[in-house]
Amino acid sequence: MLSQPLLIDRNLSWHAWFKSAGLKLDRDIAGTSFTDTNALMEAAVMGQGIALGRLSVARSDILAGKLVRLSEHSLRVAYCHYAVYPNASESNPALVTFRDWLIEEARRA
Repeated sequence: MLSQPLLIDRNLSWHAWFKSAGLKLDRDIAGTSFTDTNALMEAAVMGQGIALGRLSVARSDILAGKLVRLSEHSLRVAYCHYAVYPNASESNPALVTFRDWLIEEARRA
């Protein structure tokens, strides 16, 4: 049984993490939910619970001893980066070329 609350990130699923680790989560997840990754990490640093986080975001806090990685298990997520631009820019050929190149590079990674 978990003794700490699980902090909820709307982009990262605890159910998916437990399943990918071969573990059964024996309860519903209810608790503080975050839409901002920085606020989620700060809540974890402040001891408000356990968070799923991207290593690229949490690394500096781990190296500084503010956070501890509880498991070596990682969950690969399908979408982790977003390219955003105003709708009015959709007709800009330079933007379309850059966007298409960026998407292709991301697929290769």
